[in-house]
Amino acid sequence: MIFAAELQIVRAQSDSDLERNRVERIKTNIYRLENSGKTKIVVRLKSGAKLKGYLTKINEDAFDITNYKTNQTLPVAYRDVAQVKQQGFSKAAKFAIGIGVVALIVVLVVTLPRGDSPICPLGCGPF
Repeated sequence: MIFAAELQIVRAQSDSDLERNRVERIKTNIYRLENSGKTKIVVRLKSGAKLKGYLTKINEDAFDITNYKTNQTLPVAYRDVAQVKQQGFSKAAKFAIGIGVVALIVVLVVTLPRGDSPICPLGCGPF
């Protein structure tokens, strides 16, 4: 019986440590997103609700999110947040899309016939 009571105390301490670590991770993500300017974010709360808007203000225990459709500002406590994501494409995704567009242009320039060249790699005939 004494062993079971000690086990519950240790578990409660580890649960509070896990919660504290989770809140610190959320804070780190919020501060990282704040450095990138007026960022659109999606916040999923522990209750299951979703908030979308701009990250407008950061405090020690909470941050403010402004809905970009209604322009209404809501304070959100870090402890109520389950997940925070940046809305839209990441910088890496934008870079990859740019590289893909440049590659497509290069392929088109190389494969399309030029002037009165008799060679058409795509099997083009007279128009």
